[in-house]
Amino acid sequence: MEIKVLSRQGKSIREIARMLGVSRNTVRRYLVQERLPKYKARAPRSAKLDPFKGYVRQRVTQAKPTWLPATVLLREIREQGYPGGISQLKAFLAPLKPAGREDAGPVVRFETEPGRQMQVDFVVFRRKQQPLSAFVATLGYSRMSYVHFVPD
Repeated sequence: MEIKVLSRQGKSIREIARMLGVSRNTVRRYLVQERLPKYKARAPRSAKLDPFKGYVRQRVTQAKPTWLPATVLLREIREQGYPGGISQLKAFLAPLKPAGREDAGPVVRFETEPGRQMQVDFVVFRRKQQPLSAFVATLGYSRMSYVHFVPD
């Protein structure tokens, strides 16, 4: 459509091709056509995972309400001869995974009296050659946090 508009504005084929980054033959072809081309939908290609999809669906259904990690399913289907990797399996599992836990019920906060509890943790951030560590302390009542970064 843009090619036809530029042509009506008086632009040459060479100028249109340069502006749009296409060949001159492409510009000529679209100027000759009466209508825009209609493309057919491509036939779906078979994937390495296709023969194992039934088994994966069955395992996911059997394991409910527990969710099986993709690594566990990958190990199982590799024993059956699956030659592919984990990315295809994860893409297939994504729509099957439940969005949230319906059976979990309402979230109940763990409440403590003031001054009775503090949770502490030590975290390491991987930053290539120089990891950075942090000491984190959180008070149970106010949820106030203290963070202290250290090089090691």
